[in-house]
Amino acid sequence: MIRLFAPARRARLNLEGGGFTLIEAIITIMIAGILSMIAYAVFYEPDKLALARDQIIRHLRYTQHLAVMDDKFDPNDPNWELKRWRLKFSTSANPIYAGGKAGGWTYTIFADQDRNASNTSSLEEMAVDPLTKRRLSGGVPSRLRSDRPDFTPEMALWYWRVERLDLHGCLQTIAFDEIGRPFHLYNTSSSTTVKRPMLATCKITLIGESGEQASLCIALETGRVSEC
Repeated sequence: MIRLFAPARRARLNLEGGGFTLIEAIITIMIAGILSMIAYAVFYEPDKLALARDQIIRHLRYTQHLAVMDDKFDPNDPNWELKRWRLKFSTSANPIYAGGKAGGWTYTIFADQDRNASNTSSLEEMAVDPLTKRRLSGGVPSRLRSDRPDFTPEMALWYWRVERLDLHGCLQTIAFDEIGRPFHLYNTSSSTTVKRPMLATCKITLIGESGEQASLCIALETGRVSEC
């Protein structure tokens, strides 16, 4: 007859033999997890260009939000459109205005409240980050240094090791109207700021030190901002 059960003495765990107890197994797994996290932190290199692109996408969307929520229409002001919210990219040969790099790029979110026809911003005209309470600027060439404590250092693009920007279908200043449509603002030779609708999808490409790239696009009409 086939025996279905082994003798009890054979079924008992031989504690004097090899193997791990439950506590030893748990401790081993915990140590392996800690070592894995340390190795990840040491060897993982974040994609700084992608992080910079995602940040600009968020800031363009926030600029669009401000333009929709804060309509600048004034029937008594024929140039009221020039007061709209915008994001402006700038570059400077002086590193103190460009995040520590000569020729570096910064950008600022602002509304030209005084319509001074220069398409530049003062501190009072800049947007403020609702979380950090810092002004949404990485520096303004020849006027406001990048290392101000009330500025946002990540908006100086050398922070992300961005070497340069390529703008296709758009200019350095991108504004939005009261329903979120994108348009250009630029200065003429007579120092007059002019509004012009976008005629093509705006593509902004960030180029890193080794030539690597990351791009974002702003769609016509809707102003939808996304990775591309």
